[in-house]
Amino acid sequence: MEVNQEIHRTEAAKTFWKTRDFDPVTVAYIDDVKEKKFSLDRDTEAATHGKDQVKKLPISVQKEAMMFNPINNCVDDEARLNEKDQRELNKKARYQARH
Repeated sequence: MEVNQEIHRTEAAKTFWKTRDFDPVTVAYIDDVKEKKFSLDRDTEAATHGKDQVKKLPISVQKEAMMFNPINNCVDDEARLNEKDQRELNKKARYQARH
């Protein structure tokens, strides 16, 4: 009977710790490996957070605006501006090759 109770206690402890791996007092995971993985994932996500916010804007703003600021004469998004300039050059090159 004692062995049976010990088996039940061990199984109950496994199911208890399966869902309770976070300590709300210290605001950290109990397992150090899990805590390091979480902090690494959080840091990588923070590095890329907000990079594609332009894609949520209307198409006209995405394609034409927010690449160059004419007031202070500075380029805000050089990659998109170069891509737009290249598209314009490709359009002209197609028509020049035809005539």
